[in-house]
Amino acid sequence: FTITNDDYPECDFLMEIFGPAVNPSIEISGHKYSVKTTVADGEVLKIDSQAGTIIRTTVTGREENEFHARDKSSDIFKKIAHGQQTVYREGDYAVALTLYLERFEPPWTYTEFTGEDSLDLYLLDENLKLILDGKNNTIMTGGI
Repeated sequence: FTITNDDYPECDFLMEIFGPAVNPSIEISGHKYSVKTTVADGEVLKIDSQAGTIIRTTVTGREENEFHARDKSSDIFKKIAHGQQTVYREGDYAVALTLYLERFEPPWTYTEFTGEDSLDLYLLDENLKLILDGKNNTIMTGGI
């Protein structure tokens, strides 16, 4: 199957492998992510490239560090490249892949304003709530 990374140029990920699985290995566009361990039925193996950790959670909830069991022939924390990626899984276990899309500023969209009415523009905070001045009035930043 394929996944698409819309971020630029590459991103960190959280890969969750649900047991049972023996020596789980996933290839993403030819790059191998592999751990030489056994994930029992009901257990979850989490590879977090952002944190640099490989943790297996047992059925009792105990966390086992599996960093030592990573396949050292390949960088298990290699970020996922931009664009569409082919994914191949060796075995019959479930895998969930979460991509961490990071931006320094939000993606902007442009909407062209047309019409006879005017459009007033106001200052908003990060929660998209109006920012008020010292007299409890909204702050107008412009208009068209």
